[in-house]
Amino acid sequence: MEWTLIAAAIGRAWKVRWLLAATSMATIFFGILQLDNAAIENLPEYSAPVVEVQTEALGLSAVEVEQLITVPLEADLLNGVAFVEDIHSESIPGLSSIVMTFEPGTDILDARQLVQERLTQAAGLPNVSRAPAMVQPLSSESRVMMLGLTSESLSPVELGVLARWTIRPKLMGVDGVANVAVWGQREQQLQVQVDLDRLFEERVPLQDVVNTAGNALWVTPLTFLEASTPGVGGFIDGPNQRIGIRHVPAISRPEDLATVVIDGRPDLVIGDLATVVEDHQPLIGDAIVDGQAGLYLVVEKFPWSSTGGTTAAVEAALAELEPGLAGVQIESDVFRPANYLERAVDNIQLSAIIGLLLVAAVILVFTGSWRAALAAIISLLVAVVAAATVLVIADVIVNSMILLGLAIGSLLIIDDSIRNGHEIHRRRGEPSGLVNAVRFNTSSLVFTVVILIVALLPSLWMLGTAGEFVPVVALTMGLAFVVAFVVSITIAPSLAGLLRVDRQGASGVARPMATLERGYAPVLALVGSLPRVAALAGLGLLAVGAALIPALDREFVPEFHQTNLLVTFDAAPGVSLQESRRMAANAARELNNLPGVERAGAQLGRAILSDQITSVDGGVIWLSLDPSADYDATRDSIRETIDGYPGFARPTISTYTNDRVRTELQQPGDDLVVRVYGEDPAQLNTLATEFADSVAAINGVENARALLPL
Repeated sequence: MEWTLIAAAIGRAWKVRWLLAATSMATIFFGILQLDNAAIENLPEYSAPVVEVQTEALGLSAVEVEQLITVPLEADLLNGVAFVEDIHSESIPGLSSIVMTFEPGTDILDARQLVQERLTQAAGLPNVSRAPAMVQPLSSESRVMMLGLTSESLSPVELGVLARWTIRPKLMGVDGVANVAVWGQREQQLQVQVDLDRLFEERVPLQDVVNTAGNALWVTPLTFLEASTPGVGGFIDGPNQRIGIRHVPAISRPEDLATVVIDGRPDLVIGDLATVVEDHQPLIGDAIVDGQAGLYLVVEKFPWSSTGGTTAAVEAALAELEPGLAGVQIESDVFRPANYLERAVDNIQLSAIIGLLLVAAVILVFTGSWRAALAAIISLLVAVVAAATVLVIADVIVNSMILLGLAIGSLLIIDDSIRNGHEIHRRRGEPSGLVNAVRFNTSSLVFTVVILIVALLPSLWMLGTAGEFVPVVALTMGLAFVVAFVVSITIAPSLAGLLRVDRQGASGVARPMATLERGYAPVLALVGSLPRVAALAGLGLLAVGAALIPALDREFVPEFHQTNLLVTFDAAPGVSLQESRRMAANAARELNNLPGVERAGAQLGRAILSDQITSVDGGVIWLSLDPSADYDATRDSIRETIDGYPGFARPTISTYTNDRVRTELQQPGDDLVVRVYGEDPAQLNTLATEFADSVAAINGVENARALLPL
């Protein structure tokens, strides 16, 4: 078969070999500069397009939230939105969460527009909650940083005011930040704590106290009071000027509100019937920072932003705020994924250097030619750097799956370099031995590239979460194969010619290769003489491999040794926030004393528009590990400490990455969920287990299980 075009490419490359050599050096130099500024992530975006609608309803039970908010929203408003593949909801005390999963490929901004058009009709819902709010589009691993705030000079309420009106708005304006959820947020309130006995004695209705206190303020959340619409002072027209009237109330302290006269009772003030204090609202969650009450600011990023870039921008914003945060301690290393990525990049660079040296050593040993080894290393660098540069220029965020694809694709150029080196030594006495050697291997190289690309094509149509991982590897491998093929027929021969790979003067330079060939020849002859035996042996090995597949570790994503671990726990249903805080504080304090643990903090319950849908009886303890400590030993000691901890039900230990992937894999999808309601937890567990066992016996049902709170 005549490979006319490829032969012509080889011939042209040979004529401009100096130019190609210079191009190679420029590609490596330019590519390394580009890669230094590349955005790097741990994993690609693997979440389906989702839109989450959360509705806050403080004071409602889970059943009331389900009946008054979730069902009307889900069934009447959001059901039937175009391109929705799945919709499921969750109702907990004080919160309704509805998650809509859209068809793969749906633009997330278009999906949000469709949902927002439906939410314009939410005014028809019972007036028992805030207006439904859409959660910002978040990355698969949305948490880019957790900031712990504590202060010895500011009260928790003052710290909450600072976080809400100063720190959070600044961080929300940072490029790449989608949301900042505040755990432990305490709103500043003037609370009128009424003495019912005094009300009875003075014959004052409670509604009169409510009306008086609400209307005395500049603005009140009570919509039935006049003060719910501030700014209605109007204006006064004079001969030459219209003067606007603006109310500037003098009430800013509890003692100011206590002196306001009760409506219709000029002889009584609020302080006669109630105690007025400055306090905060009932909490839906809390934070424990360094063993004391504080705030956790969870910074989350958009899907299209990078962890490193967003982290740097957030830290720059905090540096700008620092002069105005006197007395506030900010712990920025509670959870910082950028630390792991920075260490991973350093490890990859070191591994790449070691790998290049090993490749050079192998080629040197098997060919005996330092020239061939140098030509192969330069060709490998050009192929890998060129493929990676194409991805960076295309604004593709580099992740572990892309690096895996590049690593596998680079094997092609390594294999081609070794075979070319071997052929060059065989043909070094022939005229034009270099070009003939490369041309000899070209046909097999073409078949190799075509077969590999065709084999990778089916992975592009994989569904589910795997469909977000495997195609990334396949596409990167395909790109690496194509670039490696172009390099192998243009730059590699030119470099070999410039370095005079075919002019080795030493004798026996390919002795290791010759030894392998002499040992391989009789084995090949034996196999060729017994084709049926060889075929049966191959089938036997295939059967053994298939039988061993169930015994393999089938974790979808490998366990990355991230130095941030999270311990997720649930207490008994109905446990108070105070009890959850006590248990979490004790556990965090004990874990913080373990060797290898640098810092431990806890978040309880949830925050407004947060990524956690749980009540105050659930929480997460975040652990920051010492990078120099024994990872496995530290993790084992954490497991030993937390297992069977008093009050905790089934605590789990994982990294944030594996927790997010596991959550994504457990999405309901086409599953049928049956909910069992009741007041007795023990009876509910028994009934749920019995029901799951009964359903599991039905033909066609797979993986029936009961998700028990205890």
